[in-house]
Amino acid sequence: MKYYTYKSQTLRNICWLVIGLVVIAAVCCHWTVMPLAIKISGCFSAAIFTFISFFAVAGLISKRSISAIILFYVFKMIPIKDRRDTKVFENYMESSSKPYVLNPKTTKKYHITRFNDTDDTYVIDHQKKS
Repeated sequence: MKYYTYKSQTLRNICWLVIGLVVIAAVCCHWTVMPLAIKISGCFSAAIFTFISFFAVAGLISKRSISAIILFYVFKMIPIKDRRDTKVFENYMESSSKPYVLNPKTTKKYHITRFNDTDDTYVIDHQKKS
């Protein structure tokens, strides 16, 4: 995994911003002389680079990389339950307090036994053959 310094992230964001603005300006300036197929692809690329430019500016302001900004906005769109509600918290606690039960077929197939008769610790005996 690569780790980028703040200066390299800033430089990347500036480069993406400049590239985005150049593409948008090129599409806008040469709009009248472009054939229809190029206009369609030009609109598509200008729209993409508009978003990239927006993310680059947001990255420069918040001192984050473009990928971090994109993930921030993607995760912001995902609906999440408010887990601070006491009823929701009690339901989670109740469901997590139930002991885990292994499937009987799995325990027989892999020779799984409980460790010292505990409820949550299991042992797989590798010496037994199926």
